[in-house]
Amino acid sequence: MEKRAAIPVSLPRDNPTQSYWQDPPDEIANLRSTESLPEKADVVIIGSGITGAAMAWNLLQSDPQRDIVMLEARQACSGATGRNGGHTKAASYRSFMHNAQEHGAEMASKIARLELANIRSMHAFAREHAIRCDSHPCGTVDVIYDAAQWELDLLAVKAMSDAMPGDDASLYTTHTPEEVRQKFYCGKGGEEGISGGISYEAGSISAYRFVVGLLKMCLERGLNLQTNTPALELKRSDTGIWKVETERGSIVANKLVLATNGYTARLAKRFQGVIVPLRGHITAQRPGHNMPRDGLPVSYSFVYKSGYEYLIPRPKGSRFEGDIIIGGGIVAAPDDGIEEYGTTDDTVLNEAISRYLHQSLPRYFGDNWGEDDAEGRIRNEWTGIMGYSADGYPFVGEMPGETDMWVSCSFQGHGMVTCWMCAKALAAMMEERDDEGLRGWFPDAFRISEDRLVREHVLAHLLSQEKRGISEFLVFYHGFDYVYTPPQSNVMSARNALEQSSVMRESNPSVKTSKEYPRRIKAKRSVLRRHKYAPSVRQGPHIRDVIGTQLQKHLNDVMSPALDGYMQRRGVRTVYGAPDLVDALRVNIRVCFDDLPDVTDRNTIFDSPKEDGPGSYPFRSPLPAELNSRVFHIEMKSLCNDNDEDDGEEDEDDRRDGGDGGCDGAGGDGDGDDDGEEDDDDDGGGGGGA
Repeated sequence: MEKRAAIPVSLPRDNPTQSYWQDPPDEIANLRSTESLPEKADVVIIGSGITGAAMAWNLLQSDPQRDIVMLEARQACSGATGRNGGHTKAASYRSFMHNAQEHGAEMASKIARLELANIRSMHAFAREHAIRCDSHPCGTVDVIYDAAQWELDLLAVKAMSDAMPGDDASLYTTHTPEEVRQKFYCGKGGEEGISGGISYEAGSISAYRFVVGLLKMCLERGLNLQTNTPALELKRSDTGIWKVETERGSIVANKLVLATNGYTARLAKRFQGVIVPLRGHITAQRPGHNMPRDGLPVSYSFVYKSGYEYLIPRPKGSRFEGDIIIGGGIVAAPDDGIEEYGTTDDTVLNEAISRYLHQSLPRYFGDNWGEDDAEGRIRNEWTGIMGYSADGYPFVGEMPGETDMWVSCSFQGHGMVTCWMCAKALAAMMEERDDEGLRGWFPDAFRISEDRLVREHVLAHLLSQEKRGISEFLVFYHGFDYVYTPPQSNVMSARNALEQSSVMRESNPSVKTSKEYPRRIKAKRSVLRRHKYAPSVRQGPHIRDVIGTQLQKHLNDVMSPALDGYMQRRGVRTVYGAPDLVDALRVNIRVCFDDLPDVTDRNTIFDSPKEDGPGSYPFRSPLPAELNSRVFHIEMKSLCNDNDEDDGEEDEDDRRDGGDGGCDGAGGDGDGDDDGEEDDDDDGGGGGGA
């Protein structure tokens, strides 16, 4: 994964797969408003998708005289916006608990309200300005095929209702399996293992037609559009003016807007490995003969243990009405779709994903599908490039350290419910209207900051080293161990990892292995077990030489949220403090500062311990700056196999534990202790290895 994230992001490729929406391309697809590239502009916007078009519209609305030039590498709106599924669907309940855990219930509620407002605002704008884009507000249903996921989703819906009583963004209707079969045509024949369904407000739209219509409105107001003009390099002059190099010459601007989503790291190198491209696959299929003649009444998501697909029926009056757009299928790709990660190649299809999507509709609709259309099931299929960040949020605001470089990007395949409102917020920031009114509705979690970029590097490395799940993190700072126990983790043997920690022993030879401290390590593990439902950072041995308050704060503020968020996205969730170990395998992640400059005399940094307990060791001088901003080198090793060093010896702790085995469920009761007790988090999960 790390190698994929490190692939240098390229410019958009020539000759991409033909999108259903762009067949045929609009008349402005290859427009250049002026024959030559202008030499200067007030604002240069790079990217002509929904973000770029919305930015141009908002800036021109506030100042019709503003000189704006828009650069597009290929045809107008030929990136992710023109290649998506056209789904205006938030599914806010699926991220609400993660957002609440990361940023609190108030922030999670703000994100949910923004997503619904984005959906409604786009459809209202299309209606108000008579943009012919098949705007179709409608309902949607999530069909859940995994029992554990269903239970979590019910709790998430309740959590939203409790946090946002009576709010439209928290309105959901749940359905029994039989109701799903009767109302939504699923579960009779084909895939029948339905656990339930959740319906709510959503919609569909031709995003390509919407943006083309918006661009035409901007062109009428003075926008200069330059298609087939890729930006090659960004430079800043001594006077603070931005210079954009292209194949057709250069243009200077007072302000620069990057509306480049998955391609952003090509121009802003700090985003390399932070905003990572991900290729998505979509098909347009003709309905089977048994499907409703009037078309499906709602859009769908089919949610199962390892992923989901999304489906959008084409509405009445649209071209190819009744067609079914379905995308996803990355689960079918070899190696969990790793080849889709880090690529910007939308000129080809992944054959495995393509085959999977071809067969998906009869699988989900079963007997209600019937025979294929005489012209064949598949009308079209294509790929597109999305942009993903490790923390799952967009980046919106002024680039840290780069005055007047503004960004709105990294929409996680979720742009149709966030881009419109993010552009509105970014325009306000650019015009110095970043006031309490804006902060009242725009989530701070979406804002770009230096601290967030640093944390993103941490998360990106964690994700790049992923092995299928996590249970416990052992974090080593410059050779000194700190044990991080996330909520609901099924605590593994600290001894196993400590014995592996050659980094720790090499950087501090005085640190002894756990075989010399079996009882002490054992006690530590028992303490961790008692606290495993609360986020915590527990000291390992040798605390006198380990850490001071500044590093403690860094761990609490940066690493703890990062690791909690990582667990949430990987399926290990906290629901009202109860654990749900979904395929959580034991992983030891060692975060090493082994490449930091040597600290001079340690005694000049660490003061004497205070009397108020461990973790209170102050620093006489600040830590080196590298310690707070260094991108971590991370080594991950799975503890599912026996990680004990095979030294032929059986120590006292091994005999008492019956052997750790390195993995709960492989032997013992999951906590490594011969205590005759069942672990609190082993209820039905076999230690999370199910």
